Amino acid sequence: MLTALRFMGPLDHIETGVAEVINGNRDYSFESESPDFEGLANGLNVMIARLLGRPDPTDDDTGENERWSGDVAVDDQVSTTGPQASPENAQLAAEAEDAYLSRTWNEWVAARKQTGEGVEGMTPEAFVAKLRQNEVNLKGKYNCRMVRFKVVVKNNQTTLKPVPIT
Repeated sequence: MLTALRFMGPLDHIETGVAEVINGNRDYSFESESPDFEGLANGLNVMIARLLGRPDPTDDDTGENERWSGDVAVDDQVSTTGPQASPENAQLAAEAEDAYLSRTWNEWVAARKQTGEGVEGMTPEAFVAKLRQNEVNLKGKYNCRMVRFKVVVKNNQTTLKPVPIT
């Protein structure tokens, strides 16, 4: 019974992720709850990246700049009602772009260092370019006037959570 439970939970999690991708969530990232399924989760992430024409999330030859783009996780629970959803989102919407970009870069660097992920190969300019590239894609997806990002550390991985602003 314990052996079955050890495998069934992580497999259910992966099956849920597969359903997310089938239902159109192209930004889904598989995370393994168990070391027994890390290889499978990684393989699924690589498969999605290749099918969508993105760099492989584990491709060390492309350097940190290219790998970073796969680390931006999109939370399906993201609010599309704009800055009225919370005072924090209103503050994000009102923040000057230069200040927002600088603050986000600094928070991202601090979080990556804290988790041991490092920032080798990533420059502030490349980071801003990736933010803008992701913003363009997400503005269309969420039909909003702008997208800001929050730095989030989840499962000891640094990601950016998009906040659509109408």
